[in-house]
Amino acid sequence: MKRFAPVLAWILMVLPAVALTPADQVRALLDGGEIDALETLVMALHKASIRDHDPSDLRAIYQDVIATTHPGRNEAVRLWRKQYPSSPYAAAAEAWMEMTHADLYGGRRAATKLRVAALERAEISATEAVRNAGDFAPALEGWLFLSKESREPFGLLPISEALLKIGPQRETMLQIIRAIDGAWSDSVRDVVGLCHLYADLVPGYNSDFCLIDAAVRLSRISDLRRPALEFLAAIDDPMIEDSRALAVLNHRFEMDNAADRLVVWHRGALRTSSDAANHYSQGAIIAFRFDRPDYAAEAQAAALRFIDTRLLDDPRNPSLLREKIRILFFSYQSEPDPLKLAEARRAWPVTLHFGQFD
Repeated sequence: MKRFAPVLAWILMVLPAVALTPADQVRALLDGGEIDALETLVMALHKASIRDHDPSDLRAIYQDVIATTHPGRNEAVRLWRKQYPSSPYAAAAEAWMEMTHADLYGGRRAATKLRVAALERAEISATEAVRNAGDFAPALEGWLFLSKESREPFGLLPISEALLKIGPQRETMLQIIRAIDGAWSDSVRDVVGLCHLYADLVPGYNSDFCLIDAAVRLSRISDLRRPALEFLAAIDDPMIEDSRALAVLNHRFEMDNAADRLVVWHRGALRTSSDAANHYSQGAIIAFRFDRPDYAAEAQAAALRFIDTRLLDDPRNPSLLREKIRILFFSYQSEPDPLKLAEARRAWPVTLHFGQFD
């Protein structure tokens, strides 16, 4: 306790002044190698998530801070796993980290060896975490995303039900929807079952909203898209405004005041690293299709700021780096600034850390 007491004291001292989020606290503990304090903090957050029926703080920690390419924090996660071999929190952390790295490996050799090895480590850790803490949301969500590779030993619907009982929010349902893709045996059947069985667990949500959310996000359920868009045309609810915007951009859906509503939605749409990959392109589409030429530059600048912020947590993420390079090149074409070109050139070698895709 004495070893990590100064770190906990520092957190408590500065918390009222700067309102550190739980994710900020975990960043500080990972960076300081304070593994005992990290285990204690995540255990407390787990209990709070059950009490409050809200795993959003844990989701931010595991998906934004732990599931990254930050070398120092990656080593801290490995140390956490070593020092607490039976901890479901450390096991879930290793699962998220390895799963993330597996998705980033490129090249034939990497795909056949490094990626497979990372996925095997991730699946072992995720399964262990779920078995040891069946009410720990990051463990369940980690297994859910890994289950693209293997359904065993749990099932989609039981895991989904457990997650929605822990966190009965639309964001939990969206997490489940994102995990469903063509690797599941029958995506349409899974989506319909999920929506009809569990959508009502979320206050203010229903099976129609759930089908709409899935239909505008998943490419493998085109059979559901037409009826879902018909539902959407008959519904005007702010809860699904983001799905309405995606339908306009990706599926030629019509809505009133489209330009203004799309801009309002798009300005708040940068929340995760995966959002960054589409943000500038979506902004360019809004600018072109809806006669808002001023908005392209705004979206470009917002995407760059967001990517630079995410790179502090995820400095070797090739998807973020490639999108940054792409935006810098587009910007250079309209405004030839040698500094932008130099910044793009510096970023390129870092994108190769996990290998070059063939």
